Amino acid sequence: MSKRGRPMGPVLIAVLERIKNRHMTAREVAYELQLSMDEANNACRRLHDAEMIVVQEKIKVEKINKRVSVYAVAPEPKRSPAMMAANIFSKQRK
Repeated sequence: MSKRGRPMGPVLIAVLERIKNRHMTAREVAYELQLSMDEANNACRRLHDAEMIVVQEKIKVEKINKRVSVYAVAPEPKRSPAMMAANIFSKQRK
């Protein structure tokens, strides 16, 4: 995801499917998919870096000092990045 050509594994696919169903924190993802917190945080970070999920809000959770991110699926872009780049280059040639 942050590296070009790196495929999504079964963990990322499962995390994305869960977050599609409802907004979740990394802790909720870890609990539902029986992952460690590190694995869940890493999966959410990679999906966020790839702009497949976004931080919907930050909430306060009991017994945790900092606010926790609640993730949601990113809205679909209206135009693909490849088409946007193609349009930019085609205008430059004219």
